[in-house]
Amino acid sequence: MQESEVSARLRALPSPAMPDDVLTGIEARLALEQVVVPLTPRHRNRLTWLLAAASVLGFLVLVGSAASPGTQPVAASPIVRAGAVFEPALFADQLRARTTAKAMTRPTNTFADSSSDITACASAVQAYGRVLFLDVGSYGPDAAVVLVTAYPANPDYEEVWVVTPDCGATEASVYRHMIYDVDGSTLKSV
Repeated sequence: MQESEVSARLRALPSPAMPDDVLTGIEARLALEQVVVPLTPRHRNRLTWLLAAASVLGFLVLVGSAASPGTQPVAASPIVRAGAVFEPALFADQLRARTTAKAMTRPTNTFADSSSDITACASAVQAYGRVLFLDVGSYGPDAAVVLVTAYPANPDYEEVWVVTPDCGATEASVYRHMIYDVDGSTLKSV
């Protein structure tokens, strides 16, 4: 049987009438719907200007926050510490306590031993702030390096990555990433 023959037979069948209760329900639902009015050219112009102004304002806020000078209490060259054993559940508190730990003087056998490797890791995890310090040790059962950078969007906070020791040499493996007040600068003394 051809498609045209099937179509002709279907058209020849009688169309059943829609039940009154279904028709009434559809009409009632349509009456409740809100009418959509198309934007007039005048409203479209206002919307275009409003979106343009919001975009410019957003850009200025972003540039202003990124360009604001950081008030980080850490030296210009990153401090490297070693020996930390971080437990994931206690990580934030342990990290804050480590800010006063003594800097490392011997090689760590990680990317933290070379400034170019530190830069490569920071690029791999897309860190935008200045590297403040690194802490070589473990995170849970895994060997890890904690990379702490300035957070350009808010100088009171730092951006923290927990990464594998080969970060920057291979694809970055990030165990954890967070924005945190590592140095406690936002805490109020009581």
